[in-house]
Amino acid sequence: MGTEIGVRDLGDEDCYNQLPVIANRLGLDMTVETSLWKDHALLILNDAVLWSFNEDGIRIVGPHTASKEFSTFCNNEEKKYAFQTLTDHGLCLQCLHLQCLRSIDITS
Repeated sequence: MGTEIGVRDLGDEDCYNQLPVIANRLGLDMTVETSLWKDHALLILNDAVLWSFNEDGIRIVGPHTASKEFSTFCNNEEKKYAFQTLTDHGLCLQCLHLQCLRSIDITS
């Protein structure tokens, strides 16, 4: 994603720390945080990252597009693995394979 490159790599103070450089070139007031100079510089930086990839014909997306695409993927997976089961009473229940995965704690 473009924001990974812009925010974490180029913008992070512990990496390339380019926000002050961009803000300075844009003539932004960096003397007070309330001027939102970091936010403005970060927006410009992320826009430049997306532009540079697109210019070279490489598809890269922003966080909103990635989130939407991931949501679509999850919905498609749920449909793909959904199946119907008849109970003893003849009621039709939808069982989703992915609900089992959601109940597993993968953070530990």
